[in-house]
Amino acid sequence: MWQYTLMVSVGLALCTACIGIYTAFNKDVPMSERGLTTFYAISLAVDVVDIARLSQAMGDEVRNIITLTT
Repeated sequence: MWQYTLMVSVGLALCTACIGIYTAFNKDVPMSERGLTTFYAISLAVDVVDIARLSQAMGDEVRNIITLTT
């Protein structure tokens, strides 16, 4: 069930990274917004890694529970 959350999070992180790269190289965007967008993209990437690790841990725990009950 949590695989869908992981897929959506990765998709949003990819979109945010694309927006961050665009704003970083766009001269019309103020410097403060460039920094905030870049920081948010990095923060979101770290969150996605955390969600992926949690998803793996949850899957391992489910397998352990199934193994113990059978």
